[in-house]
Amino acid sequence: MRLVILGSGSSGNVALVESGGTRVLVDAGLSVASIDKRLDAIGVALSQVDALLVTHEHSDHVGCAATLGRPIYAPGATLLKKRLEGTRVLAGRRFSIGALTIDPVMLMHDADETVGYVFSDGRHRIGILTDCGQADASIARGYAGCDLLVLEANHDPRMLVLGPYPPSLQRRVRGPRGHLSNEQSAAMLQMILAAGPAPSLVVAAHISQKNNREELVRRALEPHLPAHVPLVLATPAGSPELRLPLSGARPRQLALFDSQAPTA
Repeated sequence: MRLVILGSGSSGNVALVESGGTRVLVDAGLSVASIDKRLDAIGVALSQVDALLVTHEHSDHVGCAATLGRPIYAPGATLLKKRLEGTRVLAGRRFSIGALTIDPVMLMHDADETVGYVFSDGRHRIGILTDCGQADASIARGYAGCDLLVLEANHDPRMLVLGPYPPSLQRRVRGPRGHLSNEQSAAMLQMILAAGPAPSLVVAAHISQKNNREELVRRALEPHLPAHVPLVLATPAGSPELRLPLSGARPRQLALFDSQAPTA
């Protein structure tokens, strides 16, 4: 089972999940050209992608969904608002695409409907949990037992207050339907660990380049992880290729604030 994050953050979110010859994208927050280029770099043609799964209607996630040319699965509110032709997904209702079984999990975010996804190929589980405003035990249970967990660690509260965002945007980000701070991410991680076995790997994602720093993310999350579980930080340029089961070597960390990182 393979995960490659092609882009993460406010500049655009896209991830590839693959197993047993089935390939799906989660979100399409970059341009078609950028997604095509980043897929090509990992040996995948866009035509080989079986479906696109959208988490919610915000532009850094739905992006080019209408023009990507792949079958679309998305919450009903997203399909309606963005006038997309596709299959409606419902939180708590499992569905399958090829070799992958997918469980949508309802998240607390300021869109009409926001879901995260948990993927299984019968041997391993990958969970993607971003764009959520608060740590919640019921959400955590949906991600229990994931072998690979992608978890939002969006901002440091002090940096947010002192940063460039206007007060209205600060309120939105830190609100109960905004984004997980580093500390809230740590709380969510603890709830997930309490609900099931520890993952083999955790990826911190949707990290603000203006309101966060790598050392702050690591300081918040790493004390709660078993020593053998690596923490990788996803960047606007994406992530290394991550495969389950993990090999002995730890995944290479991309530079978090690389000014040369490609954007949409």
